[in-house]
Amino acid sequence: MVDAPRFAPPTLDRGSQAPGRAAPWGARLWNAGLLALAGALLALSAAPAVAQSAAAVREAIRQAAQDDGFGKQVLGLTGFAALPGVNASSFSISNTGASDVDVGRFAASPSHRFEEVELLGGDLYVEGTLSWFTAETDYGVLFRGTAFEATPKNRIDAWTAIGGIGVAYDVAPGFTVTPVATLGWGMVQDDTEFSGPGAARLDRATDDLLFNWDAQEILYGPALRLEYLTALPGDVNVTATSRLNWVFGTTYSASNRVLEGDTSFGVMTLHGELDGPTRHSAFGRELRWILFGAGTFIGGEGASALGVDWIAEFGVGMEIVDREAAAGLGVEGLSLRLSVLTGDDIFGWSVGGGLEF
Repeated sequence: MVDAPRFAPPTLDRGSQAPGRAAPWGARLWNAGLLALAGALLALSAAPAVAQSAAAVREAIRQAAQDDGFGKQVLGLTGFAALPGVNASSFSISNTGASDVDVGRFAASPSHRFEEVELLGGDLYVEGTLSWFTAETDYGVLFRGTAFEATPKNRIDAWTAIGGIGVAYDVAPGFTVTPVATLGWGMVQDDTEFSGPGAARLDRATDDLLFNWDAQEILYGPALRLEYLTALPGDVNVTATSRLNWVFGTTYSASNRVLEGDTSFGVMTLHGELDGPTRHSAFGRELRWILFGAGTFIGGEGASALGVDWIAEFGVGMEIVDREAAAGLGVEGLSLRLSVLTGDDIFGWSVGGGLEF
């Protein structure tokens, strides 16, 4: 039992948000948790001192967070981490009136079409995605003037491993349609450090609930992949791909029951690419240039948690081509790509490397 704190209406130093504008990533997720916490503290402000113990505050927070759907916000964070797309990136999401959110992501997304394996009238297609996502934010003072006044330093990490199997159909010259079924695992973890006069009390009241929590989930759902390939004069190749994913998530383990539940989110990606010859070589092999652009559009709980509806990417790259290896192994060469990311309150960069098939 801790000393009964003296309550005053909590205040939250976070700056203002323009009317009608979606909250940035950090603000969106923290809205659910912090509004739940603020509501709980306000509800207890007039309660008898005996009810104002850390346990009572914690229970009120748990109930408020559950009513506010905090668990779905947490699960929605896997939306950006789980799916093929940007391989490695670092960018910042602006948070009006508060600290920016620094985001990093790394993903490996190998895939292959087995033209020699016929399945349901098409060719067997297999893919996999391993990814890691992190977001760091240093917030201002929370709940100034209350017994819970503290300043949090927050970090959220998400890890995912997802596999997919599908059937590739050639519906027109150069045009392929591939329906895919995906299944995998995801984990989201929050690590928060507090400083300030109310740090210890806020930590006790929120540990493994609103801060310093973790949740693991099963991810599954359908995807549809469209690809178009053609050649232009001058040995220039054109590749256009589009992918629509709808992912369902079910929590099977969490640090607190308020984080349990089900969620769903949709992600659509568009990618266009040109590659052509150069007059140079590398390691005795052909060297080709690459120009590309891509867009990612996020819906459902993924957009709700991230606070970002779309991300655009523009970049350049180089590819080392080995024709003999392509004929024997199906691997054409290695590529290195550099790009700029932009979007709603987003700016950053990306670097990626991969095998070209």
